[in-house]
Amino acid sequence: MSDRQNTPLIQHPVRDRFESRYQPGDDDRNFVTTLARGLDVVRAFQSCSGPLGNSEIAAITGLPKPTVSRMTYTLCQLGYLVQEKGRKYQLSVALLALAYPVLSGLRIRQQAHDRMSELARLTQCTIALAAPSTDGISMVYIDAFSGSSVNTLRMDTGMRIDMARSAIGRAYLAGVDEVIRQHHLDALAQVHGNDWPELATRVEDAHKEVLNDGFCLVDGEWMSKARAVAVPVIADAQGTVMALSCGAPSFAVSKDRLENELGPQLVHVAKSLQTLVAAEGHV
Repeated sequence: MSDRQNTPLIQHPVRDRFESRYQPGDDDRNFVTTLARGLDVVRAFQSCSGPLGNSEIAAITGLPKPTVSRMTYTLCQLGYLVQEKGRKYQLSVALLALAYPVLSGLRIRQQAHDRMSELARLTQCTIALAAPSTDGISMVYIDAFSGSSVNTLRMDTGMRIDMARSAIGRAYLAGVDEVIRQHHLDALAQVHGNDWPELATRVEDAHKEVLNDGFCLVDGEWMSKARAVAVPVIADAQGTVMALSCGAPSFAVSKDRLENELGPQLVHVAKSLQTLVAAEGHV
């Protein structure tokens, strides 16, 4: 069987919600609309892995094309966009320098790094740590390791994943308090529309799995031919919730192994990380 046939494929890309971002009131004089529009242009590239033209960016963001043209010009001059042949644009590597302080400042990432690497090596699976995105409907990978060169389930730092359809997203939802959970559920219901009633049931089932077993399992929903278990984890002394996952292509890991071996292992890793977090909080 070829690698292409074995490679998990994303079933449901994350949808963006530009129309739902913060809308300033008439009395909000501190909000800079021009800055918000410029950031919307940068965010548009989350929806596509390739270059975008002004018309495509305008369609994604809902901004007028003349506004987009001025924004892309400015961002190019500042070095945050580069113009490809054919007058399309791509994000510049300069944005990585802006993201680095975020990653380096995440203490949980440093604490989990070696444990995740070792677990990936021992299990031959992909081990990932993710935090909720500000869009309220997705998770963002902040670290990931693949334990095998033949493991075709690859996750990159900065990649987004659907919160409602993934094990790591459902584990996160199971770990947060009711107020935060309801905020996410409302946003997810708006985005998923007619699919939401069935998805909501699965999210609730995952919540019960985490309460009973400490982890939840998702099989082939967000990615075809892939399955994973995930656990919520307390990331800092303030009680910030993130989530850890362990997954692999379906041909490489059975549901039985995930439920009886890897899920409990992941729970143990999460507890050890939370012990470190608690200890640091008392220093």
